[in-house]
Amino acid sequence: MQTGLLVLGSLQVIVLLVYRWVGQVCLSQPLFRHPAIFHSSTARRVLLFGPPVSWLALIVLAFFFTEWPWAFLILSIAGFAAFSVRLHPDL
Repeated sequence: MQTGLLVLGSLQVIVLLVYRWVGQVCLSQPLFRHPAIFHSSTARRVLLFGPPVSWLALIVLAFFFTEWPWAFLILSIAGFAAFSVRLHPDL
């Protein structure tokens, strides 16, 4: 069971880093400063909706593969709250 927690925790760190990067370069910047990858509508949707969807999937998996799913849930919420960015006022 400890292996499941390590694997899910590692995936959660990757998701949080992608979430933070997307927040810094897309959500907190005006439209003209977005990188070229966000000009593609498909890539934009995947990068904007991918981290929250995978976050929810990891939490559901934690309830099946770890001994402490509630601790994983609390730490996940704390991580997303810590890595969240403010929206740009022009958005």
